Amino acid sequence: ACEQWGFFQVVNHGVDEDLCARAEEQQRAFFALPMEVKECMRRSADNSRGWYNDELTKQRRDWKEGLDFGSTPPMDWSLADADARNGTLDGYNRFPPADLLPSFRPTMLEYYDALAGVATGLARLFSLGLGMPADFFEPYLRRTQHTSYL
Repeated sequence: ACEQWGFFQVVNHGVDEDLCARAEEQQRAFFALPMEVKECMRRSADNSRGWYNDELTKQRRDWKEGLDFGSTPPMDWSLADADARNGTLDGYNRFPPADLLPSFRPTMLEYYDALAGVATGLARLFSLGLGMPADFFEPYLRRTQHTSYL
């Protein structure tokens, strides 16, 4: 599929169906928040992680919204998102306040971890498909350099 069409859909990935349903529920709840709440999480020039609704395609504004977040250097989800130890080259994560969506952050981080495992498994399969050892790409795929887009 990668060679002929350039994309594929992953099925039977092993991510718990309940987790997938909870993640979708939380994403829908996030994007249903009032605009002024999401504005508080807007990406900025010094932090490219967060909410946005101003992407361009062919110099025209898209109709989409998004939320970018990713892993942090210590990989310690117990730290506050704005903790200095969580800073990366592209900023720090911005999640909605827990009093508004108490399950959002823990659900999305659990989902993130599950999908990172799927990505690692795919990289191993790609390696084998290229005639390389299964762990060939592992040194290049550090979990601390991954970002997710909702």
